Amino acid sequence: MLCPGLKRVTFLHFSAVSDEDLIAFLLARTDPHLPPESRLTSARVEITRARQRDIIPALQQRIEAGLRVSLRYGLPPPAVPYSVSHGNQQDSHDWDPVSSYEYLDKEFG
Repeated sequence: MLCPGLKRVTFLHFSAVSDEDLIAFLLARTDPHLPPESRLTSARVEITRARQRDIIPALQQRIEAGLRVSLRYGLPPPAVPYSVSHGNQQDSHDWDPVSSYEYLDKEFG
């Protein structure tokens, strides 16, 4: 298993993976047969395409067992101004995705 210590995952401005693949990933990483320290505990997903299917029913058992899920569809990618003279100053490598989890339980809890 890659990244066995992965507990939280955030996919922002995400569109290349199908809802079926997202379900498969989340189910695999929350499998009750995994050691507890290797299970995903929360997922924040913002998808920039239309919903293909409602994935929450497929994850309901895992959500009831404690998986926290925030899922949003149809969000356009952010318009980030870019200037050759300023390089990549808009990117912050200090961003902490864990601090953005305050609203998860309100989504599907």
